[in-house]
Amino acid sequence: LHRNGYLENAIVVITGDHGESLGEDGIFGHMKSLRNVELRVPLWLFDSKRGSANLRIRFARHFDIAPTIVSRLGLVVPRTWRGRSLDEGSTEWSDHYIQSLPRQLAIVRLRNGVAIKYVVDRQSGVESAYSIFDDPLEQRDVLGELSEQEISTFRDRASSILAGK
Repeated sequence: LHRNGYLENAIVVITGDHGESLGEDGIFGHMKSLRNVELRVPLWLFDSKRGSANLRIRFARHFDIAPTIVSRLGLVVPRTWRGRSLDEGSTEWSDHYIQSLPRQLAIVRLRNGVAIKYVVDRQSGVESAYSIFDDPLEQRDVLGELSEQEISTFRDRASSILAGK
């Protein structure tokens, strides 16, 4: 692209539509779990006008990509869009569920450079939490290390999501 001059005035986004389980915990495919390997997707953004100031994106949602492109083009992002430009700073929350797994809900919160994923089974009430930057394979449950206020914040958000708010 560079050699042919295509990057001289361009915004290029490379991403995937979903993650993939490749045998972790005996799971193969996608839309089978709320594990980090299925939720996390690659995202690379190149903007020729930013040069070396391109974002190193560690935490984003798919619906933040279009607003980022639109705002970088100098256009107004429609208020009806869910996402926001990644140039406005990191998104704090990301909520996940799979229709084929109606009992499970995952909520990721990025705060102070730490991404905690809270998972709750709505039927059994079993909860867990993982520090997904430090433990991307989710092998160590850190729920017991969170403050009661942090756990309460996750529970409140889960209740709001389940109530459709």
